[in-house]
Amino acid sequence: YDKNCAELCNFSPDCRLHAFSATDNLLKNAYYSLTMDFYPISKLRLYADFSQSVFEIAHSHYSVNSFLNAGLRYDFHPRWMVSADLSNLLNRKDYEVSLYQGANFQYYHVPLRGREFLVSLRFKY
Repeated sequence: YDKNCAELCNFSPDCRLHAFSATDNLLKNAYYSLTMDFYPISKLRLYADFSQSVFEIAHSHYSVNSFLNAGLRYDFHPRWMVSADLSNLLNRKDYEVSLYQGANFQYYHVPLRGREFLVSLRFKY
């Protein structure tokens, strides 16, 4: 009895129908990201990035993890810079991943912080 497997199979006592086997042990995973930088004026940088990962956590059962971040940076003086960063704009509450190594299948469910906003002021010396 595997607790993670039971959660994936709605607590079915026979989760072997959905678990990976020695003859069918390939996980179908994908990852991609997109980054955009935009400079409306020479000292202002606007940026955004999106990433998405797809993990097969049981046969034909996928976990999709999507993240969107954005920010801006303004160099208002040769030595001074101000920036604002927005993280986890989609307000993702958790992250799921599966790993298959040899005879071991592992499934992780990790809680995440919500949206974040960070403002910084930097001085170069």
